[in-house]
Amino acid sequence: MKRVVLLFALPLLLELIGRPAAATQEASWGQIKNRAASAVEAPAAKLTVSRHRAGGVNHSGQPILAFADQAQMGWSALKRYGDRIETEIQTEGIPAGHAVSVWWVVFNNPAGCATSPCGESDIFAAGNPALADVVGSRGQVMAADGTAHIQTYLMEGEPSTSALPYFYENLDLGAGQPIGLLDPINAEIHLVLRSHGPVIEGLQEEMLTTYEGGCTTNLDFGVMPQSQGECADLQFAVYVPPSTPAFADDGTVLSFAALAEMGSSKLVRYGRSVQAEIRTTGLVAGHALSLWWVVFNNPAGCATSPCGESDIFAAGNPALADVVGSRGQVMAADGTAHIQTYLMEGEPSTSALPYFYENLDLGAGQPIGLLDPINAEIHLVLRSHGPVIEGLQEEMLTTYEGGCTTNLDFGVVPQSQGECADLQFVIFQP
Repeated sequence: MKRVVLLFALPLLLELIGRPAAATQEASWGQIKNRAASAVEAPAAKLTVSRHRAGGVNHSGQPILAFADQAQMGWSALKRYGDRIETEIQTEGIPAGHAVSVWWVVFNNPAGCATSPCGESDIFAAGNPALADVVGSRGQVMAADGTAHIQTYLMEGEPSTSALPYFYENLDLGAGQPIGLLDPINAEIHLVLRSHGPVIEGLQEEMLTTYEGGCTTNLDFGVMPQSQGECADLQFAVYVPPSTPAFADDGTVLSFAALAEMGSSKLVRYGRSVQAEIRTTGLVAGHALSLWWVVFNNPAGCATSPCGESDIFAAGNPALADVVGSRGQVMAADGTAHIQTYLMEGEPSTSALPYFYENLDLGAGQPIGLLDPINAEIHLVLRSHGPVIEGLQEEMLTTYEGGCTTNLDFGVVPQSQGECADLQFVIFQP
């Protein structure tokens, strides 16, 4: 039976990580003049990992304001994920029976805006340096008490409901190219509620889902429609981008052999994924390297803190652990590596758990993948598969046993083809 090696616990290596208070930011769209912002609390210093949380990334709230006088009409919440944004809106002040559509004014590159927060002129600026778009979501008919509770979302790369072509045509700006949402985490997002006036029979769906549905007269911002055919943008909320993405962890890459510092790493946690960047040294040029996410979805179920190898194979798997692979790379001529990769929530297809369980006679190992990107304890392991074997390079970069005939002890650098070992690691605690 081949010897299976994995990450061991280093209980004294890391301190527990605290979370600073989240920050919030308030800003305006259109005519609003007053803005307020709050600072992000600086993280405490850590031995190998530091965490900072940006305000309003995973879940932030902003008031719904009236275009007419900037009075608060309701509240909204925005959640940012790696592949989408979601919003919940609770508002009032629009007459019962009016059809209301929801519009995402997206500035994917807020650094390209002429003002901060971005404004209407940035949507139509020559060359569109802000990478702006105006994308619609289905709204609703105002309730009998003049309130609305709307929950909707916008997926990354989904511009099919963009109103940009309509705006460009009507402003004689040529052909407007829909862009959609390109950067859910860092885009500046303005939510706009547009009234299409009292519902017109046979046009309700169009009024709830298109910018000009049922409109024959476009009123000024904030002017309340009174009759069928009158439309106006009435309310808005602004979400400026966070100063740093999601939860960002900075870690030190250590060698298994002597716990020597070999490089640096960063882990960014989103609602549905984690992303890692690793820069490391001390490896042999031309060796194939694979990268492994040792994921403990329930670190409270571990016997030690940080979690250890025994927690991966504990009866019943109380830590909800898995070992999932990402494609590595062949080491550069100077013995360095720069790897950028990610792991999506609920994606266990590259799990090595079945292999480990089989070789340890533990029965059938059930792949789990990443279940809780924000709260999981994550160990990244760099594994050398030795010098590249012709015809096996892809397997060596993507599977745990690719090209391996001999598994060496932790930290022992392979010298020949067929020799494999786990050489470096970094730990990120929640």
